Amino acid sequence: MSTLHIINTPQSKSDLSLHLQRFNSSDAVIFIQDGCYTLLNQAVFSVLNASIVKAYAIEADLNARAVTRQNPLAFDAIDYDAFVDLTLSHHKTISW
Repeated sequence: MSTLHIINTPQSKSDLSLHLQRFNSSDAVIFIQDGCYTLLNQAVFSVLNASIVKAYAIEADLNARAVTRQNPLAFDAIDYDAFVDLTLSHHKTISW
């Protein structure tokens, strides 16, 4: 069963790393709202690149918070329509 993990609050590298270790390969993670601030931490990119899950961020939320894509390979920037598609393509969602 696939899960979409919605991160809407800033996470530290260690917290994110701990959570990602528990994910399945069919899971995905998306950074929204203030969760996008997590992507300002360069160390997070190594965690995301080493992860088995696909990572996304809402482009409008990145722009609103002046979070630039320093490492475009770590995650895909998507719009709200794609976010809705992600929620529909996963069996459940968890926000944290």
